[in-house]
Formats: sequence, structure tokens, C-alpha cells
Amino acid sequence: MAKALDSGAEIKRVAARVSNWGRWGDEDELGTINLLTPDRIAGAARSVRKGKVFALAIPFDGSGPQMGEVAGRFNPVHSMLATGTDALSKPHGPNGFGYADDMITMPLQCATQWDGLSHVFHEGRMYNGFGADLVSSGGATRNGIEKMTGRLVGRGVLLDVPRYLGGEASSPGSPSRTVRDRPASGRRGRAGRCPPPSGVRAPFGPGSARLCRSGDRGWMPDSLNCSLCTSCLEYLIA
Repeated sequence: MAKALDSGAEIKRVAARVSNWGRWGDEDELGTINLLTPDRIAGAARSVRKGKVFALAIPFDGSGPQMGEVAGRFNPVHSMLATGTDALSKPHGPNGFGYADDMITMPLQCATQWDGLSHVFHEGRMYNGFGADLVSSGGATRNGIEKMTGRLVGRGVLLDVPRYLGGEASSPGSPSRTVRDRPASGRRGRAGRCPPPSGVRAPFGPGSARLCRSGDRGWMPDSLNCSLCTSCLEYLIA
């Protein structure tokens, strides 16, 4: 059985090795988004060969994606504000025009989303050492997601873990993914027991977005189950 969380000491050890605090100055609120430079964005565009779309969409309805694991998070509630039957009984506008309108009520953490660097705290601090008290009921005054507006474009690299390991999904009780499960050279085939990297940066290149498919949604449709251990950070760090 995989342990739920690495120890606090292990997390601190790895965090000290991969921390980007201060890398772009004491006032930085972007983190590794700074690596998405115009040249790298242009390079990402040049890498397109087939124009094939890899859809990331999942159903949003009363059955998911939330499964009650986190208190306060509920599945999307879809409500119609105006319908075709409304338009038939009473046109919404002149000359017989009508419309349909609706709304969605849901927590912003209902499923996959872009997290600002103000999302997680450790020992009272968030990214770059800003205090957790800077996130109040009025929102975040530092490290808000709005700081990344117009910056989230670049080269994406898909890490299809279950396919590499010869399956389609993780299963209940299967070990969490570690650097020992990672591909040694990007090749496909049987999983090898790769040693943890020693100060070696990931081979994806700075400014590449890593999308990891764990396969967990095959049995546990909860956005928290990413199945990546702390040891993977030293492999993924940009």
C-alpha cells in the first residue's frame, strides 16, 4: 500500500532542493511562469506537426467530478435562466427573437483548474515567503492567479504513466508513482527501476508544461489523486 503523504522531514528536504523562492527576486509572484518567454512560446508553436487535439475535458454534472472527499466542495449545479419554451410563450425580444441562457454554480476547486501561487501554505507562508495572512475573505493580495494573465502559453509534454507501465489506469492500493517508475530516456516499453536523479534537471526543457496522466480517474474520480510522490519533484523541476 502506498503511504498517503511523505513525512514532514522528507517534504522539507525536497522543498529545500527544488525551491524557487527568490529566484526571480523577492517581489516575484509568477514562479516558473517566468520561464515562458516569447522565444519559448514561439518555439512551442513551431513544434506543432499534426494539429491533433488531445481533449482534457471531463463530464461536469451531478455525478462528478467531486466525490465528497473534501468538505464544502460539491458537484456543479446547472440552472436554466431562460429556455426555448419561455421564448415560445413570450418572445424575449422584438421581431420574434428569443434565446436560451443558463448558469453554473460550483466551487472553483470542483475539478482541474489553474491554481494561483496563493493556493497552498506551509508553516504560514506561500510562494516566495509571502504570509498566509495576505489571503483573506476578500481574496489574495499577493500571488493571485490574475498575475498570470496572458502568460500561460507554451510547449506541453504528456507523461502517460499507465500507458508507459503497460496498463490503462492505476488501481486501488497500487503504489504511488515515484522517480523509480519514470521513463529512463523517454522511450516506450516496460518500466525500469530507474534510480532517483542526482541534481539532474528534467529533460523536457525550461518552459515546458508537464501534464501527468496517472490514470486514477479510472477508479477514483477525485482531483486530489495525482499519484505523484514528493521524490518526483526533483525530476520535474524546471
